[in-house]
Amino acid sequence: MEMRVAIIRAGMSGLVACKHLLQFGFKPVVFEADDGIGGLWTHTIESTKLQSTKQRYQFIDFPWLSSVKEDHPSHYQVVDYFNSYAQHFSLIPHIKFNSKVIDIDYVSGESIEEMKSWELWGGNGRPFGSKGTSHITVQHTKKLSIKWKLPLKKYGMVPNHSILQDLSTCLFGVFSNNFFDKLKEGSILIKE
Repeated sequence: MEMRVAIIRAGMSGLVACKHLLQFGFKPVVFEADDGIGGLWTHTIESTKLQSTKQRYQFIDFPWLSSVKEDHPSHYQVVDYFNSYAQHFSLIPHIKFNSKVIDIDYVSGESIEEMKSWELWGGNGRPFGSKGTSHITVQHTKKLSIKWKLPLKKYGMVPNHSILQDLSTCLFGVFSNNFFDKLKEGSILIKE
């Protein structure tokens, strides 16, 4: 029986969980909403540095790179450290980038009353039950960018935002005449 485990985010905790699950014979899949490793460290302001010393914030089985001389590395150095860890332990193939978990639904063979009586999740003295399974809904987060190749500037029509911003804020989109024809001929390029 394949023992699959879902891990949400490829930050420090997600990477450690993935590594240890692999060592114990599980088949982990790390769902990372962004296109790279680092978790919250990839969403910080420019001046963010590690509060603790690097000796207190490191993987027990993977020291900081010798090139990091600072006691309080920058967030870029932290992300590089996480990437080095993931590469060293071959975790990258187990990470699904641009995959945001938007719902987890536990489907079991037990009744709600039975599940409420469990002391631990599995109801059998172990953390997980064998009857149920989780269904995970994942949203692809790769953003599209549209490169305008129409003479919009000439007519004062250059938008100051992405067309996708307009589309994501309404229930329907209104396109100019021949929009899709222009798209087919290459006058408007949509890049992923």
